[in-house]
Amino acid sequence: MSLRQRVEVAVVRLILEHAQAAGFVPHKVDDGEEPVETRTADQVLCEVFNRDICDIFFTHASHPKQNYWVKIVLGNDGDDCICDYGTDGAEFDKMMEEVCAISEYGVISFARCPGAQPAWDAGPNNRGPCIRCGEHHLL
Repeated sequence: MSLRQRVEVAVVRLILEHAQAAGFVPHKVDDGEEPVETRTADQVLCEVFNRDICDIFFTHASHPKQNYWVKIVLGNDGDDCICDYGTDGAEFDKMMEEVCAISEYGVISFARCPGAQPAWDAGPNNRGPCIRCGEHHLL
């Protein structure tokens, strides 16, 4: 897996982690041809990385009929894979603004996890989820 691809995986995981923390649940990945129902982060990752362009749709318990979405375009620089997002909800916009700031100003680090895999710094204090194992390591 190239560095660009590892960064794309980290950015999509960041979206999913922040969405879950804010109460948003992924329910569909759509590439414009065949929408696929999803319920877990692993299902979303699998579907997103089998396409070049797609939308991830989310719901929230407080607004079950509202669709929140993020458009992902893979294959550019990695950290710019978030192409667009939309909703009428301020909660989702706030969450995505935070995700975009982290993905744009995050740091790629070559610190190693115990499995000797690159880690990605997704936040302050040089801590972030390892791309390979998903654990948080002090970088």
